[in-house]
Amino acid sequence: MIYIVTGLGRCGTSMMMNCLIAGGMDAEYDECVPHIYYEKKDGYIPNPHGYRQLDAKDVKRPDFPECFDGKLIKVPCYWWTGSRGYGGREIKVPYKTIFMRRNFMEQVLSRKRFNEHLGKPKRIKSDIALVNKRKLMTLEISSRLKREAETYDEVWYPTAVFNPLPVFEMLQDHGWPINPEKSALVPDSKRYRFREK
Repeated sequence: MIYIVTGLGRCGTSMMMNCLIAGGMDAEYDECVPHIYYEKKDGYIPNPHGYRQLDAKDVKRPDFPECFDGKLIKVPCYWWTGSRGYGGREIKVPYKTIFMRRNFMEQVLSRKRFNEHLGKPKRIKSDIALVNKRKLMTLEISSRLKREAETYDEVWYPTAVFNPLPVFEMLQDHGWPINPEKSALVPDSKRYRFREK
């Protein structure tokens, strides 16, 4: 069994990974990300507690994600669609998945701030165009996960932040080997930025 956390960028996948690790799960990840990801600029740090993501070379392996059978991993959203020239294929072992969700405009605003932090050029597309793109990706990925995964749990970021214990009790009931009380101690409401008013 592979335990997979996934979702579009800036939806709380890193927080969920931290929660599950705190709850006792054995995770595989590589934190060798550029130092700029942890630099504080104008009072902003994107993910001060880590990204808990795998190196790109691992995600590109032909036996990914089966090579991490028995582990907790984070799978990037683009792998499911094969949109970067790899991934998209059928997974040959059973897996459980958590699909993190968040208001689409909040995702876009958080991503824009994240890109500014990294010094990336501003996107030409409008916020509405980016929202629509994320809606289509969410539908495509969630439809696949619902068909294939042994268990599919959709977790909304604000719910996990503001009322975490029932979320992790539900995940435990669905076969995730965690201590819900320990997992529920991790979310920090002060980290929830870019909320839609």
